[in-house]
Amino acid sequence: SGATLYYDSRDFEVVKRAAGFLSQDIGLVTGRNATVRTLPAANEATIVVIGTLGHNSLIDKLVSEGRLNVDKIRGGWEQYAVEVVERPAAGIRKALVIAGSDRRGTAYGVFSVSEAIGVSPWYWWADVPVAKKDRLTLDVKSYRSKEPSVKYRGLFINDEDLLSALSAQAGSYGPVLARIIEAALRLKQNLLIPCSFLNIFDPAEEAIIRQV
Repeated sequence: SGATLYYDSRDFEVVKRAAGFLSQDIGLVTGRNATVRTLPAANEATIVVIGTLGHNSLIDKLVSEGRLNVDKIRGGWEQYAVEVVERPAAGIRKALVIAGSDRRGTAYGVFSVSEAIGVSPWYWWADVPVAKKDRLTLDVKSYRSKEPSVKYRGLFINDEDLLSALSAQAGSYGPVLARIIEAALRLKQNLLIPCSFLNIFDPAEEAIIRQV
């Protein structure tokens, strides 16, 4: 589990946040969060590269060199590719590449890896236990996701008043909203219906929405 996670500073905010969540998820499993850095990467045995096509310099380089085939996801809606690439850059022995066709595709690819290591999308809301491991290894096979058969998918919170205690504990609705959106992304959703507690005039809450 010693691989460093890399994203490109030019990429979308949700991609940066997804990298942070994967680091946290690795920590939930192993007790040690993974290091997260921005490109370029050099002189490391194994890295994880997280990025959106056209917004990650190393992924785009691998594609242009014919070392990462993204034909099945290019221009797609919320698709992603996961593949191991040998010697992706000078001084790097191996990279697990998570490439998205768009920003949410990248995030969904990241969270598919989180599920593979044993972190449920409901780990926080339903208190789903995470199995602890001393060492984390993945048997990665080349994978390309298909476009979702339903374009818009989301959470409908039936009774938001039940979230009042959480909002009061957090001091505002913003942190609760962030947890809701995190769960939606982990579940590969892209819609929130509706949010009667959401104050669209609150810059902090608007900023949370804009991140995805």
